[in-house]
Amino acid sequence: MTVRFILDGETIELTDVDPTATLLDHLRYKMGRTGTKEGCAEGDCGACTVLLGEADAGGGAVAWRAVNACIQFLPMLDGKALMTVESLSRSGSLNPLQACMASNGSSQCGFCTPGIVMSLYGRCIGASGGISAVLVFYALQFPRAELGFMFFLYWRLRWFYIPAWVALVLWLLMQMFGVYTQLHGFSNVAATAHLGGATVGFISWWWWTKSQRQALAS
Repeated sequence: MTVRFILDGETIELTDVDPTATLLDHLRYKMGRTGTKEGCAEGDCGACTVLLGEADAGGGAVAWRAVNACIQFLPMLDGKALMTVESLSRSGSLNPLQACMASNGSSQCGFCTPGIVMSLYGRCIGASGGISAVLVFYALQFPRAELGFMFFLYWRLRWFYIPAWVALVLWLLMQMFGVYTQLHGFSNVAATAHLGGATVGFISWWWWTKSQRQALAS
């Protein structure tokens, strides 16, 4: 049995796959990705959480969901994309989510922290379309308001503040570049979904503004 999947932008092809082999064992003992932990081995505790991505019906975006690697058999990965906790810090620095958890002591013994991080990250990228809608609505309604962004700079978390309209312009440019990389196969980030959320935000703002004007006129 041959299984093909994408991991960090690279196509992985496995041959002679044991259909009963789990993703957790393969990550830890074959690929050396020991950030994914084994806790209960029954799909309950979440210490082995990874993200699995599948193309949507139109093939233009990747929908990610959190799964338990201990009950995910290798053949179930065929034709899909995979992210592990190591995928979040490939550049050598922590992902902002990881840095925030570390700086605020948001872990207990630490064993299940990778699973918690992956679950949170899955929620973040899954909700990005809705966040886009909120950003567009807010920037159009309050263009001079300042938005705060947290960045990990010089080994410290720092806040930066810019006008909402500037944030909107930068965000649109970033998403347009994201669409280009997505369509050309350089990225798995669902930038088209982000722009879809932005469209919803614009329509909501236009409709709300129209309603307010009509209310004042009456």
